[in-house]
Amino acid sequence: MMKRILVGAILTVFLVFAVATSAYAGGGPAPGCYVDYNGYPGAIHASAGEVVYMEVYVSSCPATATTDWGNGQIQLFQDDQLNAVSWQYFEVPQDVVNDTTYILNLDATDGVNTFHKEARLVVGNPPSLPLQLTFNMKRVYWENYSAYTARILSADYVLKNVGTKDAYNVWLGENQPTNGVLAVDNPFNLVSEKLPAGGSIDPIIRGYQLPPGTNYFKTFFGVQAEDLNGHTQTFGSLPPQV
Repeated sequence: MMKRILVGAILTVFLVFAVATSAYAGGGPAPGCYVDYNGYPGAIHASAGEVVYMEVYVSSCPATATTDWGNGQIQLFQDDQLNAVSWQYFEVPQDVVNDTTYILNLDATDGVNTFHKEARLVVGNPPSLPLQLTFNMKRVYWENYSAYTARILSADYVLKNVGTKDAYNVWLGENQPTNGVLAVDNPFNLVSEKLPAGGSIDPIIRGYQLPPGTNYFKTFFGVQAEDLNGHTQTFGSLPPQV
């Protein structure tokens, strides 16, 4: 897909991108009250009967982790070590359904404020689920006069999940632009821990340093995301480091 966009009357930018087909569930805590785990990005993989270890960080309020193995909600562990990192573990039942993804609910509360985050536990090898993402440029512009004189161009993009499946751990990657233009931002950006079906990220802002005399350039984007079952899918043109 190629778009041609005019900036003023002199600057032309060519955007080249291909994304077709194919996290996190946040709450609203007060500052400081939350729970997190080390292992992100990516789903946790385990087998029936296996002990799962999680490095958990609890800040300012006690935390619990629960899930439903199919016979009702049960507590996996509780962590009262505030503002500290600790190892927690639980055993996956022998009778869990194989090739299934279970949601682990991590919740923290101080009695007033609450925080919720989800982790995915993949048992076996559940199937890959089709994702469908679109990425479009909205506009290019000089943010202000200082940016104009410094030749730093801004561009607004929008990433949408137009499919029926949630996308997790969504990374945006950009290759080096052409004609000597330098991307101001890091080429890899984690743009969403979870992008639900029908959701969007708008805008995603990128900056470009233009050499004197440059009146056009091309830039190539790609997206990497996981489906619910932990299968990584890549679309578009990602830098070779991925």
